Amino acid sequence: MKHIIIINPKAGVNNEPAKIKENVEKNFVGLEYEIYFTKGPKDATNFVRNYLSNNNDEVRFYSCGGDGTLNEIANGMIGFDNAQLACYPIGSGNDFIKYFGKVESFLDFQALINGDVVVTDILKFNERYVVNIFNVGLDANVVVFHQPGYFFFRKPCCYILSYPLQGIADIQKEIDREIFFITQDFS
Repeated sequence: MKHIIIINPKAGVNNEPAKIKENVEKNFVGLEYEIYFTKGPKDATNFVRNYLSNNNDEVRFYSCGGDGTLNEIANGMIGFDNAQLACYPIGSGNDFIKYFGKVESFLDFQALINGDVVVTDILKFNERYVVNIFNVGLDANVVVFHQPGYFFFRKPCCYILSYPLQGIADIQKEIDREIFFITQDFS
């Protein structure tokens, strides 16, 4: 089996891609592996889909990022039976992995290499797939608000502040709208 480690250098708060690469090189000795650094949004999906379209070998992808990176890789794997997905959670939330235990338990490449495969469900929404949740409304707005352009909110303590701040912004948008009710006089 080939092992492909996909590292999102923008994931999380204290992500150190060079240290992850060093950890991979130490733990994958004697195994066939490749390291790939993502270059931007949806790059992981395209990389995985292109790889699987051109190779029939059994492969395990390692998602080194957060829930977004995990979802991108999963989207690239759809329709291919020769691929597995492992998660090395270094994102800001890592919500998916919390269903299976503590995040720290998954920061061990040897455990991931030797781990058992667990089949999970996946949800299709429009033309995309999600492994755990998708957000609408306030939650979706917080995700947009928390994007890399908002550097202040990439700190863990400030991430929590993004919910009330976005809530205030959403309420303000609603206050600025006028609502007209049409009524019928039944007298």
